[in-house]
Amino acid sequence: MAGCVFYKANQISQFPLDTAIQPDNQAAISYAEIVKRESRGEFENYGIMPSDFHDKLVKSILASTTIDAVQASRLIKLISG
Repeated sequence: MAGCVFYKANQISQFPLDTAIQPDNQAAISYAEIVKRESRGEFENYGIMPSDFHDKLVKSILASTTIDAVQASRLIKLISG
């Protein structure tokens, strides 16, 4: 599936259901909201993503038909630290 990272159900432990991670389908969440929800214990850590996830995510960004080159460059910089 071009433009997304897809995992079949239970392919990795974090996703018991088929899961598509779509970098062109973002939802803005403020840092304050993250802090508030974390302090309430609303987040769970399901572990570290596989070592090849970053490369797959970069490839999905570059393969997206809805992310332009400027946005792709910005996203890749953000996820690459």
